[in-house]
Amino acid sequence: MSKTGTVSLHSNSYEVDPLLAGTTVELVYGPFDLDGDITVNNHQGNPAGTAKPVNIGRHVHAKVTNAVKDNDTAANISTGINYLDFVATRHRQSLTAAPISFADIHEQNTSIGTEPKDDFQ
Repeated sequence: MSKTGTVSLHSNSYEVDPLLAGTTVELVYGPFDLDGDITVNNHQGNPAGTAKPVNIGRHVHAKVTNAVKDNDTAANISTGINYLDFVATRHRQSLTAAPISFADIHEQNTSIGTEPKDDFQ
């Protein structure tokens, strides 16, 4: 951190609290958004305010662009499993399965000796 209360991070300049000038600070930031405010912690790890952007040259961390490219490539790789066909097959099987016979349920109840009660009188 400079004596003027600014800090440089990935070709960007940020202004911090002047009381922190000349001290060691820790910057906590999201690599996908270098345009916004950045959290500043003092040398003990305690919050010490935010750093406001002064001069922005890079909007995202350099490795983010590589990560996005890798992610796009991974999205296009086929696993060899057609999940949509799997779901469609299971759905067709459930539609063609044996239907429930409510008459059989009534016969099972009478053979056990439990008759449905009519409580609606």
